[in-house]
Amino acid sequence: MISAFAKSLEVIPRTLADNAGLDSVCVLIKLRQKHANSKEGKWFGVDITSKSGICDAYEKFIWEPMIVRMNALIAATEVSLWSVFS
Repeated sequence: MISAFAKSLEVIPRTLADNAGLDSVCVLIKLRQKHANSKEGKWFGVDITSKSGICDAYEKFIWEPMIVRMNALIAATEVSLWSVFS
C-alpha cells in the first residue's frame, strides 16, 4: 500500500516533465538522487526552463501554498486506496 501511495505522488513531477517536453524518467531519477543524497535535496523540484529539468526551488523562491500540497496528498491517498481495494 505504501508503494502505491508513493507511485501516486510521482505522477505530479512526471506529468510536469512530460508536459514541458522533458524526459520524465531522467527528471524523476535526478529528483530521487537529490532527495536521497543531500539534506537540502528536499527543496528540489521540476524546472521546465532548465536543461537538467530540476532546480532548487527554495533558492529560486518557488513556494506553493499549503492548500495545494494538502489537495495533492488527499488526491494521492484516494488514488492509492482505490488501486489497492479495486
